[in-house]
Order: sequence, then C-alpha cells, then structure tokens
Amino acid sequence: MPAVVDSGASWHLEAVVGRGSTFQNSWGNAGFVDFIGSERELARGFSWSPMASVGAVEGSKIFGDRDKTVWFAGGGARLNVWRGFFASFEIGAVSAQTPVFSSTYQFATSVGWRWEHLVLTARHISNGGLKDPNYGETMYMVGVSF
Repeated sequence: MPAVVDSGASWHLEAVVGRGSTFQNSWGNAGFVDFIGSERELARGFSWSPMASVGAVEGSKIFGDRDKTVWFAGGGARLNVWRGFFASFEIGAVSAQTPVFSSTYQFATSVGWRWEHLVLTARHISNGGLKDPNYGETMYMVGVSF
C-alpha cells in the first residue's frame, strides 16, 4: 500500500523562471517556487511527492489594461516517473481574474525533468473550462533545486 504519511519530512525547494505563451501567441515572463515533499512509493518504478507552488505570471499585454501580473498558489502531487522525469497536477487560485485567467480557481499541470540541481519544466495553468474564456497560459521554465 502506498505511504501517505511522511515519516522523514524531507522537503526540497525548486525555483524556476521562464517565458509563458497564451492566446494569440503572446509571451510574458513567469517565475515559481515549488516545495516538493519526500518521495513515497506508488508502484514498482513509480513514486509520488506532495507539492505546493507559488508564483507569478506576467500579463501578456494583448488585452491592454485588463491584463496584469497574476499570482498563483496551489497544491497537489508530483508523479516521479523515470530517471528524473516527472508530471504534476495542482489545484490552486489566482490573485486576480484577467482574460487569460478568467476564474479564481485554476488547475496547473506540469511535465519536466530534474537532474541533480537542474530542473526543466513545461507548465500549463487554466481553469479547465470552469468559465469562458479558458485561454490559460503555458510556461517553459528552467531552474535550480535546493
């Protein structure tokens, strides 16, 4: 049975920055700090880790004054797949509603690779169709793990 309670309480931090693309290929900066819990065995060759994230996504400027930098905070889990590759899913909220983030509640999905202290990740944040429009933003980021 997979472990749910972490007896070691070993967490690490990942800081990633990069660029995000949204509606009509408009680009903006993004940065996140991810808190990753210790791995728990899930199945042979797979493990999962609890995680929490906080970060900012710069407004794309395509919508003028209605677009601004938005803060995201969320929590969820990371699936550690193979040789540093991972996928994650989080449920969170944003600090303001904009044309790109049209509802308070958002979903963040990521895929990436971690090797020692290097982290490469692609992350998509959107409301999953809870409210239209549902543009969301996809970010490509690089960072470090502590």
